[in-house]
Amino acid sequence: FSFTCMFFHGSLFVSALFFWGMLQGAIAFPEQFFFFSGSLLFAAFWISKKLGGSFEGTVLPTLFTFSVLLLFFFVSLPQQKQIFTFLSSGVFYLSLLGIYRRRSYGKDETARGILSLVSMTTLFFFLSGIYGLFLNFQFFSEPFLMLSSAGSVFLVGRNIFLQYFRNSPEKARFFAFFLALFSGEMAWVSSFWPFGYLTVGAVSLLFLSVLWDTLLLSLQRTITLRRLLVQLSVLVLFLGLVLSSSIWRPVV
Repeated sequence: FSFTCMFFHGSLFVSALFFWGMLQGAIAFPEQFFFFSGSLLFAAFWISKKLGGSFEGTVLPTLFTFSVLLLFFFVSLPQQKQIFTFLSSGVFYLSLLGIYRRRSYGKDETARGILSLVSMTTLFFFLSGIYGLFLNFQFFSEPFLMLSSAGSVFLVGRNIFLQYFRNSPEKARFFAFFLALFSGEMAWVSSFWPFGYLTVGAVSLLFLSVLWDTLLLSLQRTITLRRLLVQLSVLVLFLGLVLSSSIWRPVV
């Protein structure tokens, strides 16, 4: 019972159900995709603003919604779309839950963990989606790819680091800017890689997550050489698994 009270809230469930319904509408009426997308983005902003009580609380749910809509372009099979909408609605629920719990108690460690999970999912969706548009449609050039990647990481990073620097927002901006610079460079390098958009998104997320965790550990003064070596070993292992199982595309 206590577990249900901690993680289930009726109003948040209704919001996630609305999120799922709007995506279902985009599937059923693809010619109205931009109408459903605009409505969903506005709803995500408005709901998160009501829950979070500030514009800061709107960043993660709104950016996640935009990332879902970006990646939606590349989900083609009907069954895959249903799975994608269901999982995305679940993550959207978690984003609202994290904001709700953080507003209720600013030092809630569960809320931090939830928001960190949603942040990683958001960045994977966004980085994969924006690179997919760059790779498949050539809507924009490398500078825009770099700026958009860096911008998304800055917004998400600042949102997370503010949980650790509530009384020093300039420090949160500094560390978020550092991650954003790294992400921008990664985006530029990835434009030369012979991989698809999902592989690029996964590899970028692996590097970012290790750097992110290292920064947090150093801020908490709990970083050790052993921990750092373990992180690097895990990074190399997962990079090998991702790249060895990916399809290499020819670079012309």
